[in-house]
Amino acid sequence: TDRHLGELLDELEARGLREETIVVVTADHGEQFGEHSQYSHPHQLYEELIHVPLVVSGADVSSQSWLGITPVAGLTPWLVDKVGLDVPDSFVIDTLSAEHESVTAEANLQPDYVAAIRTDRWKYVRDERAEDALFNLETDPGEEENMLMDHPDVAEEFSNRLSEHL
Repeated sequence: TDRHLGELLDELEARGLREETIVVVTADHGEQFGEHSQYSHPHQLYEELIHVPLVVSGADVSSQSWLGITPVAGLTPWLVDKVGLDVPDSFVIDTLSAEHESVTAEANLQPDYVAAIRTDRWKYVRDERAEDALFNLETDPGEEENMLMDHPDVAEEFSNRLSEHL
């Protein structure tokens, strides 16, 4: 991937198109390499599976406030505006604003629902196949200690927000 991306960027540069081209590199999911005793990408929502790379390169990219912990869908409105596309009214685009304090992720919808809601600090996981979990990502970035019993108020808030999402 690195080699092919390098070839693309080199060719854009050689053609004088590098400065007017926006290049976006991302992924649909991560991989587990032994974390939580798993390999590949099972239907789980640990950070190693949902925290994917997002590399955006091009004019005026460094000034964008959506960079950071952002749903990849938040990139769409900026790209559409940047390239001047006319989007049909029937095409729904998620927009990001200051109201988006959390990100929702879903790994499996049927037969068992697996979803998570995450902020900078907390991640709540609802898993119909196992017990729900609450992780403090600031103190436990490896998601090893379920804090659900220690912070029932936080878990309830996130459970309610996830239910509203559904």
